Amino acid sequence: MFDQDRPGAREQATAQRVFRRVDDPNHVFVFLEFDSLDDAKEAERRLLDSGVLDRFDDKHGPNVLEEAP
Repeated sequence: MFDQDRPGAREQATAQRVFRRVDDPNHVFVFLEFDSLDDAKEAERRLLDSGVLDRFDDKHGPNVLEEAP
């Protein structure tokens, strides 16, 4: 599903990484980096509006974060 990116959430991403728990490879964390806060919020909106996250019982996010100074 990540590779398909049907919502287009990764269109403006400048970096992407997929992490998974050592003790549970089905538990994943997707990290996307964007040039601007607006691009990140647009990706968040696309992902939420698509309903793709509704397939998962346990989800935390998407979360738009800024790097601390």
